[in-house]
This record gives sequence, structure tokens and C-alpha cells, in this order.
Amino acid sequence: MILPCEAFDNFPPGLPGTMVALAARLPGGLQLAARQLRIGRLRRLPLLFGQMARRPLPDDLVRGWTEPLLNHPDIRRDLIRYCRGPLPKEALVRNTEALREFTGETLVLWSPDNRVMPPEHGHRLAELLPAGRYAEVPGAYVLSMLDEPETVAREIGEFLVSATGR
Repeated sequence: MILPCEAFDNFPPGLPGTMVALAARLPGGLQLAARQLRIGRLRRLPLLFGQMARRPLPDDLVRGWTEPLLNHPDIRRDLIRYCRGPLPKEALVRNTEALREFTGETLVLWSPDNRVMPPEHGHRLAELLPAGRYAEVPGAYVLSMLDEPETVAREIGEFLVSATGR
């Protein structure tokens, strides 16, 4: 199962990914970004989650995402290390291309309306996987499972039923 994600040369992904990479390079930047995510109006800005989720994200969900960064130094350290670490685009392309070796049945469930994870990447991933199948979640951005949970659940259920019936 693959939902909208970094693939091929899309890293950091879009404006939100670029902002995270920049925040990670500034002292206290990730903590500031996490605090901004807790403010609904700021969260909806394109440079934060405005391009990630079509629908407003619940405050309690975002608090659950930001608490570890704000309250656990070891988690913060690891996230900073990850965000500052090198990930050449060539490595991401190579890692994505390695999916050709995966022979299991795979559903690529992509959101064609999102502007962060290119829609053509969903099609390319499905074609790359030997047993890949492509389906769309219209009306969703990157966080399709939050924007259109019923559609995502239905597509996953249909895929699992069809995969076990073979």
C-alpha cells in the first residue's frame, strides 16, 4: 500500500518540505515550526499544512504529532539529525527504482488534487511495481486518509479482498 509520499526526485517535497528543511537548519527552528502548527490559522497556510490537507486538521491530532518534538530532547535530536542529513536526489531515485524488485501486489492510492506529491508520481509508481495497481482519492491532498477517510478505507478494503481472492 502506497499513499502520497516522497518518490523519485521529490525531496524535500514541495513548499512544506522545503520549509521543514529550512527550519531544521535554524537553531530552535523545528520547535518554532511545531508551535506554529498548533495554531489553526497558521496551520492552514500553504507553507505549513495548507497544501498537505484539504480539510482542517483537529487540534488534538496536531498536538499528538508535535508533543514528542517539543517535549522529548532525544526525539528532537533525532529529527534534527534526519532533517539535516544528506539525502541526494540520486539516492531517492535509486531507492524508488528499487521497488521494481518487489513482486507483491501493491495498491498505489494517490491524490490527484495534491500539489506536494506530483500526481504523475502515483502513476509512475504503479507502473514501476510489477504487481502494482493505481487508484485515486479525488478531493484529497497529501493526507488523503484524513481528507477522505471513507474513500481510502473503501479502496484499501477492495484491494485486500481482491488480493486475498487470488
